[in-house]
Amino acid sequence: MSFQNQVTKLFKKELQRCLTSLQEKGMISAEKDIKELISLCYQRNDAKEEAKVLKEKAREEAKALKLKEKEAAKALKLKEKEAAKLLKEQEKVAAKLLKEQEKAEAKAAKLKEKEDAKAAKLKAKEDAKAAKLKAKEDAKLLKEQEKEAAKAAKLKAKEDEKAAKLKVKADAKAAKLKEKLKKKFKNIAKAAAKAGAKKMKKQEKILKKASKKKVVQTEVKVAEVINELVEEDYENDVKESVDVQNWEHSSRPGQKLFIDNDKNVFDTSEEHIGVYDPENDLIYEVESDSEDE
Repeated sequence: MSFQNQVTKLFKKELQRCLTSLQEKGMISAEKDIKELISLCYQRNDAKEEAKVLKEKAREEAKALKLKEKEAAKALKLKEKEAAKLLKEQEKVAAKLLKEQEKAEAKAAKLKEKEDAKAAKLKAKEDAKAAKLKAKEDAKLLKEQEKEAAKAAKLKAKEDEKAAKLKVKADAKAAKLKEKLKKKFKNIAKAAAKAGAKKMKKQEKILKKASKKKVVQTEVKVAEVINELVEEDYENDVKESVDVQNWEHSSRPGQKLFIDNDKNVFDTSEEHIGVYDPENDLIYEVESDSEDE
């Protein structure tokens, strides 16, 4: 109950007490007048109270509406504040997340840089190891090549020494056989002279034989027959005196050569060329008499 209602109720009680006191004193004659007076007083007072109540009610409603509007404005302001706070918190969280992301990216970049540096260092180490291994292999190969070259040079020197010794030996043998060959040439010359004399006798014999049998032939034909017979006898006589055979060698293609049992090689002019080595298939040439002289 409001303070005004309490005052009104107290006033009504006090008025009733006063009227009762007036009636007791005889100032108010009838009860009906008291009641009418009280009723009139109440009616006026009720209308006034009702207007006051309505006014108070309107005032309370306006106050409540104002309070409600204030509460609504306060709630809206609080809501806006909360929204601003939430937005600020979201921005703060977003900034924190962005900072953490940047930090993570920087960390990842640093880690990648570290890994790249480690990989580069490992690659450089592997390259150095490979280069060292290649240098070692090259040195080994070079050493082997030098060894092979030295071996080949040694073998060549040995072969050259052997060939030189063989040549010296052949030259010595050729020099030793020189005198023997001169004797053979003399025998060949004698055999050739003997064969020539025999050839003349043979020609005369054949001519006599041909004239006896009355063989009619041209002079050319007779000469050819005589030459063939004489050449055959001449070669047989030479072979009987010295064992010499027709011979060829790849070092003198197309050249007609002769060789005896001692492997002495002669040309068609009966000049001693050298000594044949069948093991190596070589002719070791000797100096001619004209060169010695």
